[in-house]
Amino acid sequence: MLAATVELSSVRKTFGPTVALGGCNLKAYAGEVHAIIGGNGSGKSTLAKVVSGVLIPDSGQVSILGKSATSPVEARALGIANVFQEVLVADECSVLDNLYLGADTLFSATLSHEDKSAKAAALMHELLGFDLDLGTPVGELPLSIKQWITIGRAILSDPKVLILDESSAALDFDSTERLFRKMRQLKKDGASILIVTHRIAELVRIADRATVLRDGVDVGRLEKQEITESRILSLIAGAEREKSSGAQPVPERQRPTPVMRVEGARVWSDSARIDFALYPGEIVGVTGLDGQGHSDFVRCVAGVQDLHAGAIDLLRERAVHRIDDLASARVNRVSYVSGDRKKEGIFANLSIFENLVLPVYREYRSGGFLNLVNRTKLEPVFAWSPASSRSRWARRPTPSHRFRAAINRKS
Repeated sequence: MLAATVELSSVRKTFGPTVALGGCNLKAYAGEVHAIIGGNGSGKSTLAKVVSGVLIPDSGQVSILGKSATSPVEARALGIANVFQEVLVADECSVLDNLYLGADTLFSATLSHEDKSAKAAALMHELLGFDLDLGTPVGELPLSIKQWITIGRAILSDPKVLILDESSAALDFDSTERLFRKMRQLKKDGASILIVTHRIAELVRIADRATVLRDGVDVGRLEKQEITESRILSLIAGAEREKSSGAQPVPERQRPTPVMRVEGARVWSDSARIDFALYPGEIVGVTGLDGQGHSDFVRCVAGVQDLHAGAIDLLRERAVHRIDDLASARVNRVSYVSGDRKKEGIFANLSIFENLVLPVYREYRSGGFLNLVNRTKLEPVFAWSPASSRSRWARRPTPSHRFRAAINRKS
């Protein structure tokens, strides 16, 4: 019987009162793609970080090729490469520097500059389908290319164990096909690939085995022939799925008058016009292949980006309000959640409290032009949020000058 390349036994990991992994088990073998599946908060990313040495489990056993990693450095030495859910790049550095980030020591290099360039250029052409200027600062590139750079960085390390945590989230269909082609090549060369993704249809096509997590515990281990959409959904949702599996009728519109109207909108000068109306209680999906403008259009609706032509109006209180910048979007209560959470979604150096109440700092300020934050008034706002009861770090005290700096930067 083959020995497992990656083996987890009764692994438990907690963050304060939150149990991320509650006794998880997993076995993955060389030359296979092993999927880790589960709903949000099921422990998938925590498990991936435990395998790669980023997190140390509270209890249980982790074996990687007969050893265990207690840090990312040790993990790399064992032949583990991890592509994290967050797109981790150095925006100020070139594509080439990002691809070999962490590969060299202070006084030695793994390859010459010429060999690095040749190897990196060939790999990125294979992954992207076109040539990429390796001298381009990464900060000038779109999110999807940044994702490819993190994948390329992992592959260039010739991993024995490759962990892909939601790595296809920013990729379109053609890009995903190129990634799968490379995964099959790595599998043929004997690598063990752990893939975490919400795209069940992709798992059915690429995975040889699968471990399903629910609430931090493995609830099913599936072989190739057992990996089907219905089987996966049944394990993820459990008994709750049976209660809600019936067909749901299309709801009637709450009101005949829309809350938002888009007329003659053009994201780019050569794009087709967009016209639609959003009604109360509706969820409208905006989708498309990478680079087709759907992300830009949503940013325009939120006032983050200007339309090339056309108008976006919000209809409320029997009046029409034009959305043409961030200020007008905020006044009319249009909110936007960026796809690049780390760069545009949070201030990583501020606490949960500060990040959560950031949008209402000015509404509760005191001291006039001094822009002092009135924490007494903000505490009830924060306490109302579900996040306040789930994190022991949320109420960490922070000096008031950081509050003022955050107000000035965000405004």
